[in-house]
Amino acid sequence: MMNTQKHDIKVITVMALIAMPIIYLAYRLVKYGLATGLKTGSYLYAGLLVFPAMALVVICALFLQKPLTEILSQSFVDFLFGRHHVQRPEPKYGIPEFQHEWRHFEEAILEYEKIAVNFPEELKPWADMIEIVMLKLKDPDRATKMFHKGIAKLKDEENRRELTIIYLAHCSRIGFEPELQNQKQV
Repeated sequence: MMNTQKHDIKVITVMALIAMPIIYLAYRLVKYGLATGLKTGSYLYAGLLVFPAMALVVICALFLQKPLTEILSQSFVDFLFGRHHVQRPEPKYGIPEFQHEWRHFEEAILEYEKIAVNFPEELKPWADMIEIVMLKLKDPDRATKMFHKGIAKLKDEENRRELTIIYLAHCSRIGFEPELQNQKQV
């Protein structure tokens, strides 16, 4: 996620860059009007240009962290500053959840395994695979192997602890006594 202060500075910069040429054009019109004596017309045109520029600055000031300003300025920010990082797509759980819902458990497990490979930091595929194997397929030995594989793949200690809790909860539901070798007790 982009740092809020940096984003706010970019929004202000973009709004200022949009407003500055408009104000400069208004200044040139006023200067031209004073030099040629066409005061009324050039002041009118200058006023028509200054007010939108000032309105842009006011919008920026009032709605700095609001979506409206972000929507208005995001394309300019992207053009001027570029994207500093490419956001990874979110994992798509629709296919395995559909397979699970339609009781195609092996297909669901295969889809969850694909997600677990592509998104190794995600807890959900491991938790869902253990749930399917333990509660639907009633295969605690396979679920134990999946649990140990998930523990080995997950880097975050909090996710490992949550997976252990989920595994133990499923084990207690079916009355299976797990062997937690090399695991901290929860």
